Amino acid sequence: MRWQWYRMQPGRRALCFAKGLQYYRMKRFMDAATIWIESLASPRCDDTPYTDGLILSNIGMAYSSAGWYAQARQYLERARVVTDDSAHIEAELRWIASRTGL
Repeated sequence: MRWQWYRMQPGRRALCFAKGLQYYRMKRFMDAATIWIESLASPRCDDTPYTDGLILSNIGMAYSSAGWYAQARQYLERARVVTDDSAHIEAELRWIASRTGL
């Protein structure tokens, strides 16, 4: 039974993504960003929806929530280039620009 459970585990990217979400919900934004950066380094499995654009936008949102707006803008700009549907990214970039002038 344990061997089957172990074999059913998703890839490292999915595990890191889930752990980053837990940190984000606990308002540990920098820890969440660090874990998501680690998940970007992991290869993407075919069955997971965790694309580079999604992870990059989450990193940007975490940095923005922590008040690190310059880093947030960098990651959100990268996410905007990678993703097709980037309405929430555009909204966050406009918010950062209106609040900080970056």
